[in-house]
Amino acid sequence: MEKYDLIIIGGGPAGLSAAIYAARYKLKTAVFSKTIGGIAATAHKICNYPSYKEIKGFELMQKFIKQTEDLGVSIFYNEIVNVKKQKLGSKERKGFTVVEWGGRLYR
Repeated sequence: MEKYDLIIIGGGPAGLSAAIYAARYKLKTAVFSKTIGGIAATAHKICNYPSYKEIKGFELMQKFIKQTEDLGVSIFYNEIVNVKKQKLGSKERKGFTVVEWGGRLYR
């Protein structure tokens, strides 16, 4: 079972932004999403995004992905089917177990 400091479920702009900030704080981070980029990746154009007057949604999300990967974040193109809270009294630290489609576990 792989262990992370932070697991983010959702690979849209918010999830990728959270992953970028977490990685900057040296947290071992993973992002899970069937598709990365969210609805923004399908946008014909995004206007007035900071530092861009206009940019294609797909292009902007590719930049998000590259920055996220460059910071060492693990990106899993898969669906999470269950999240279980660790029981109190467990010998492990408190946290969660995340179950990926196919049954692989992450903590």
